[in-house]
Amino acid sequence: MCFWAVWGIYILIACLFGAGYWLFPKGGLGLLVFLLSALASFGIGFVVDVLVGVLRPRKRPKEALPGTVELIHLKPFEYWKSFPSDHTMAAFSFVFIAIMFGLPLVGAVFFLLMACLIAAARVYVGVHFPRDVVGGIVVAGATTVCIRFLLPFFLKGVL
Repeated sequence: MCFWAVWGIYILIACLFGAGYWLFPKGGLGLLVFLLSALASFGIGFVVDVLVGVLRPRKRPKEALPGTVELIHLKPFEYWKSFPSDHTMAAFSFVFIAIMFGLPLVGAVFFLLMACLIAAARVYVGVHFPRDVVGGIVVAGATTVCIRFLLPFFLKGVL
């Protein structure tokens, strides 16, 4: 679980970029829009995460519950907020965007399970509460919906 809590997000992102090339084998504009949508969803989600963290600061389990053991060690600058989980938001943002672009059911289930594994691992290793990962999933869903409705507006002159 420690491996997935730290490295799972990078594996998921690499696999999803591979899925993008599979969805758009000829590359071109479709692949570019997919990649930019994924990055925009993550970027907007990260800004929302930071704003929520500033407006509603929540302590990490180690700080809130004395005696809690973290199985991975965070860098000092990572202790400033717990809610919502950035790793979970990133994982689900990329998965939701891939689903929005037509990822087949088998791929969608596989990547959703991988994102759930990352979220569960973050709780298991003691760096997040369950509410933190649920918050990350909600932010990811909201940013994906925003991208879905804003995308035609931005692509009006391109397509």
